[in-house]
Amino acid sequence: MILKFIKPLLKSRSGMILPMALVLMAAGAFMVVPGLFSVNTLLTTNRIAEENSQAYYAADAGVQLALWQLKNGQTVTSPVDSINGMTVTVTDSISQPPGSTKVSHTITSTAAKGGKVYRTIYMAVDAEVFKSPIEFAIAATGGDIHLGKSWVSAGFQPCGAPIAANGMISYDHVQSWVFGYAQAESWGGYPHRDCGETTLSTPITFATINKDMYIAAADSGQILVGDQTFQNTIKGNTHVKGNLTVKGTLWMIDGSTIWVDGNVEFFNNAVVIVMGTSGYFGTENNITFDNNFTSPATLTWLILGTGTFNAWNNGAWGSIYAPDADIVFKNGGFVYGAVIGKSVTMHNDQWVFYPSNPIIIDFINSSTFTTRGYSAQ
Repeated sequence: MILKFIKPLLKSRSGMILPMALVLMAAGAFMVVPGLFSVNTLLTTNRIAEENSQAYYAADAGVQLALWQLKNGQTVTSPVDSINGMTVTVTDSISQPPGSTKVSHTITSTAAKGGKVYRTIYMAVDAEVFKSPIEFAIAATGGDIHLGKSWVSAGFQPCGAPIAANGMISYDHVQSWVFGYAQAESWGGYPHRDCGETTLSTPITFATINKDMYIAAADSGQILVGDQTFQNTIKGNTHVKGNLTVKGTLWMIDGSTIWVDGNVEFFNNAVVIVMGTSGYFGTENNITFDNNFTSPATLTWLILGTGTFNAWNNGAWGSIYAPDADIVFKNGGFVYGAVIGKSVTMHNDQWVFYPSNPIIIDFINSSTFTTRGYSAQ
């Protein structure tokens, strides 16, 4: 009786495809889903690898930029634009042990995106430094020397105040005198009044100033962030990370260095006094003087800006080293030391007294930069 009902069911195959389809779908799901996870993992891995690769090259570009900046006497700064879609931040840690002839830089370059740092590269670089006297009373590194009613001498040393220009030397007043030998590419103005002229066979050059040493000296004292005003104050080693305005009298402690990252302005009748035998005042940019500014012969000015250095109605000066700036003296003054500028123009009773012991500036031999270490994280 039971077999009577079962036999027809066994003979009928209708509906059997559904279980088989369900079985195949289940088997496919077990095979496809892990495959999809594998593909997603592979894509993620490739994306991370590509980001890390882009970050490495971006951070390395920051290191190479810093090395180029150092070799060209520039301060290490981060790239302005993004690299490979990443923000690159570069810093430079500087050290120079006392008495050492090397300055060491530790450059750190990071590549980040969306607040996440992907790669960091460290490079240690050393460079040889040396001290050198300025061997010219006046020198123009990229232009002319124009002498109005001016005198250049070295005290009682006959012909001891040489001048040179990578351009023309022009005696623009009948009372222009140079008690030294002159070198230039050409000559102009009144008949030459010097100890003899020589046409330059090769341009005069100066090494890159070791500004890191001067900045390190300033940093060893007081670091002031933002624009500052000094008025009737005493300062030792000081680094101003901004612009500086000087009013009244600024007393500098003997042997100290003041370094300003921005521009410097001296107001009317401003006075700088060095309380000793030497001092350094440096800026990355330019200095503006109003009337009747005075400073001592014991002060050395280090000006790395590229604008115009105007001096009006000035008293005694120290040496001025501004190889990329145009220096203009007006209405008299007295310079005790060397005057180095891109071009130099003097008017109306200007006297340059070149000392028997000319100023000595610390320079970097940019051809001696050597990489001491390189690592990436």
